[in-house]
Amino acid sequence: MTLNAALQTLVDELKTEYHRSQFESVFKRKTKHLSGPEKLKVKMAITELAKPALGVVDLRKKVPYDVFPYPFQGRTHYFHNRAQQLFEQGLKAYKGVFTEDTKQQILALKNQYNETGIANAPATSLDSFIAGHPYARREERMNFVSPVSFTLADGQVFNASTVDISTNGLQLKVESDDQVKSLLFAQLDVCFSGLSENFVMSSDPCVQYRVVAVENSEPYVYLRLKRLETDSNKAFRTFIDELIEQYKHRYKVNIDHSLQRVKARAYEALWANAYSGLKMVLPDNKLTCCVLASEANRTLLNSWQKHVPSALSQLMALPWVRQEHDALKLERKQSRRQLCFFRLSLPLNKRWHEYLIPVADLSNEDDWLPSLFALKQAGYPVQAYALTLTYDRHRMSTFAELQKLALPMVNEVKVDKLALSKLKPYQLNEQSEVKVSVVPSDDSNLEEQFGNALSNALFVHKDGTKWLPKVAGLMPFSEGLPTAFKDAGFWLSDSEKVLGGRQLQRQLMDNLRRTNEPVDLPAIVVLRISHLPGKETVIGRSLNTYKTFSEAAEYVNFLNDDGDILAFHISGSRSNACLSDAVRSELSYISRYLPHRASEFEAEFLQCKAVLTVSDVTESVIALAALVQQPNNVLQQAN
Repeated sequence: MTLNAALQTLVDELKTEYHRSQFESVFKRKTKHLSGPEKLKVKMAITELAKPALGVVDLRKKVPYDVFPYPFQGRTHYFHNRAQQLFEQGLKAYKGVFTEDTKQQILALKNQYNETGIANAPATSLDSFIAGHPYARREERMNFVSPVSFTLADGQVFNASTVDISTNGLQLKVESDDQVKSLLFAQLDVCFSGLSENFVMSSDPCVQYRVVAVENSEPYVYLRLKRLETDSNKAFRTFIDELIEQYKHRYKVNIDHSLQRVKARAYEALWANAYSGLKMVLPDNKLTCCVLASEANRTLLNSWQKHVPSALSQLMALPWVRQEHDALKLERKQSRRQLCFFRLSLPLNKRWHEYLIPVADLSNEDDWLPSLFALKQAGYPVQAYALTLTYDRHRMSTFAELQKLALPMVNEVKVDKLALSKLKPYQLNEQSEVKVSVVPSDDSNLEEQFGNALSNALFVHKDGTKWLPKVAGLMPFSEGLPTAFKDAGFWLSDSEKVLGGRQLQRQLMDNLRRTNEPVDLPAIVVLRISHLPGKETVIGRSLNTYKTFSEAAEYVNFLNDDGDILAFHISGSRSNACLSDAVRSELSYISRYLPHRASEFEAEFLQCKAVLTVSDVTESVIALAALVQQPNNVLQQAN
């Protein structure tokens, strides 16, 4: 059905109201100016788009991205990251119904790839790992094929065969069946009939498992099982341990999980030494704020301890920071919050005094920001910071990341008198109940720090004469992040997007190659990202290209009014890749079974020449830019 532009606009406006109780009244009000046939056309178009979709969406071998199973209401779709995002947006818009409209948007991605071909696929394919991710299957998995049978709760029995086996896990291959495909999270009683025939077992060969993953690969279905903690068959556990120990040299041992762990640990250590910000941990039951120290962040750490040694611990105890602590503790999922503030150091009465001023307080009066700029131009230390927080309820600790915001802190407004009297409520005390403990960035501390990573990283490798990002370290959670950060497959599939375009990427790489401590990197890049189905676009530029704060703020406000924006804080430094003793020990274990895989990883890792930390500072940049929008704000006079 072909509709003109006016009717199509009505359809787009009303289609998401179809599954709501007030749809008829809204439709009547919005279409009262239309004729009867036009109303019918609009109604039919809305009904067609909003009706529940039939079948499943399967993008395997149809898009140039990793595809994963996505179970929904008893059916399993196969999406990549962008398709999952469209699917979940559709569910939210249509009150939990998977509609034809959502299905068409997802299929439009597949059609685009079919039309453009692989030649137009993303230019850079990045490997990735989740920072601090506790890869669950660390135990040895032996590739072992043996017939088994499993029984469902209703008594049905299915025959299968093992693919691999470990002490607490199992993978089965079963002939494809609709009921087998819907067994996710089901409890199974698995009978190892093949083992009982070939080995002497002093226990019942039946063991209780739960299905933790289902993968459909016609004509078979692969079930990944995890042994129930309540299973009391301890004799079978002993038997499996002995079986793996005796036969792992005859049968191939699956060590992909071990290699992934080694890779993550090696890159995390490289990342920690190259990160220029401060990573902090504040346990609930201790009066100590731990800070991770490295060569890259030593200057920043010293600046915070120079005048008031307890400045970092006092920062974490301030009321406006504590308020975010409390809010995070109430979150059901692990989330994150971001705070922006100014730090000011002034010599008064022959002593240096430190002041921490939240940006939220600057919007109350017009002369705050001009006064800070005047102090900065007079030579006093004035710096903007972003503080990102998350809370780990299992460790009962608050994790924080503190980094400078490199902004053009120059303004043409003249201030007759500096409003120093207003600074007193923001002054730090000389003493604090909470102490600061500086810990080195070694293997014993990295696992705790990167378990709650608040930034992402791109690891730059040398490929011939080119320096290109080839590996990415990702945050282990997505709640509280901008949309583009949640869809890692989108912004990491082409590094030019996350780095602000080819020109900025080339500039950044050139700077990294020339110097060990690049000070002229494009520190903050503001992007506007359009997520039209199959037509994702990115525009943006570095804020360092502006001479004054007002100009940079106007650009941020312009993008923010025109669409969703994303502000990246990019810091980078050269690195000398080397494997720690702990990582080498784990790598030697891998070499016993797959020496070529261990050698390939080591050779690739040693080609890593630089680390780029990519942080989301969107909330901070928007809050700072909003200061120029205040009524009668002095900053507007400069324009």
